[in-house]
Amino acid sequence: MFFKSEKTKSIIALAGSTIFINFFELSIRCIVGFAFLNYFTNNNYFFNWIGYFLIFSAILIMFLPIKLHNSFSRNAANKLKPIYLKIASLISLIAGLSLIYTII
Repeated sequence: MFFKSEKTKSIIALAGSTIFINFFELSIRCIVGFAFLNYFTNNNYFFNWIGYFLIFSAILIMFLPIKLHNSFSRNAANKLKPIYLKIASLISLIAGLSLIYTII
């Protein structure tokens, strides 16, 4: 995201473009959501909410028409500026490192 912003935009625009991509993306989201729920069982409400959000949002998007999901993805990709993706990549890096630190 940080170094190849235009490539990232084209990948974002592909979300929901085919049945396979749509359900593959949403299945991964569900798996990660269940992983959050299974790993953080010790009354860690923040991570439990993340898990529930990932699962329920994936299920909700699965019931939307694929054309609507892809239309949203293409519109979002067109509106994204490279600076937004660079900022998002830094936030993702910090969040990922924090998650690893929390697990360790």
